[in-house]
Amino acid sequence: MKRHDLDLFSLVAGLVFLAVAVGHLLDVSTRLDVNGQYVVPVALVTIGIASLAAVLRTSDRPDPATDEGAGDD
Repeated sequence: MKRHDLDLFSLVAGLVFLAVAVGHLLDVSTRLDVNGQYVVPVALVTIGIASLAAVLRTSDRPDPATDEGAGDD
């Protein structure tokens, strides 16, 4: 099985979703007042930072098809 690269955007989006779910569970079970005013902006900023990091990470990687010396024996 071939190992795939880390998809940073999907990882952060999943963690944000998990954090929102845990916050909702805490709100329902303990009557903890979670201010929803900050949830969406924090989630959007976190996803934006993750997407920028993913773009910068993939732009640094050389393309094997255009790499000099690819195919030289």
